[in-house]
Amino acid sequence: MRRFLSNENNTEGISAKELHNSIKAHFRKVFLFDNLLNFRYDGINGLGNHIKSLFDMAYELKALGLDVSNEFMVLPNLGSKGSKV
Repeated sequence: MRRFLSNENNTEGISAKELHNSIKAHFRKVFLFDNLLNFRYDGINGLGNHIKSLFDMAYELKALGLDVSNEFMVLPNLGSKGSKV
């Protein structure tokens, strides 16, 4: 598990805190990416807030080292239930 979460090949000298932070960052990426894929426009809060939320998730993923392209963000959301595009 250490080798999976670490970028280094030698993880023998890794501290518990570093391992915890690595696991936390990994699951934060998974959680945000899942939310980004499944986030749908509800028609209540306004389209501007929906788009802002999508970009906020994308920027947080980028800060964690996972770059999300603009094309990727548009395509899954074209089929949103509340969307009238």
